[in-house]
Amino acid sequence: MKEHVRSLEETRDLYRLYVVFKHTYEAIQRCREADLKKYDITPEQATALILLKNIGEKATPTEISGWLFRKPHTTLNLLRRMQKQGLVDMTPDSCNKHIIRIKLTEKGCEVYNHVILYTSAAHTLGFLSKKEQQQLLSLLELVKEKALEYLKLDTKTVTRLTAALMLPFSDISKTDK
Repeated sequence: MKEHVRSLEETRDLYRLYVVFKHTYEAIQRCREADLKKYDITPEQATALILLKNIGEKATPTEISGWLFRKPHTTLNLLRRMQKQGLVDMTPDSCNKHIIRIKLTEKGCEVYNHVILYTSAAHTLGFLSKKEQQQLLSLLELVKEKALEYLKLDTKTVTRLTAALMLPFSDISKTDK
């Protein structure tokens, strides 16, 4: 594929867009970190809690690794830290001792209930109208698709991760009816 040659002005405008996007993400991430600091967990641990809650007691480090787009050893280190904090239990599978099963502890379930509140998101994104939120979401989905295409990554896997992270909210809507 032939690469498009951009003018200096086009390049500057794209770079500005990138810088604003990056700073916006970093600011929102810091807000999320501040929310989670009360519970002594990181955003990555919060994501793992959400996944573990929705996968259930059959979860394995390899499975969680796939959902998080992390290398297995990185995910295992994350889970070990969570185990030390009392958020998860890791036990060998009863049929295959080479497989580790992970489940939330009572403390992990309590923290999970706070994690899904997303207080910072209400502050940083909640001021947008529903229409503006939908526009932003549509634009971000387009950018994400292009990035995944550039990296030659499977969009179905990312869509699966997004769906898994949305499960707590689909459960809430079911119980509210």
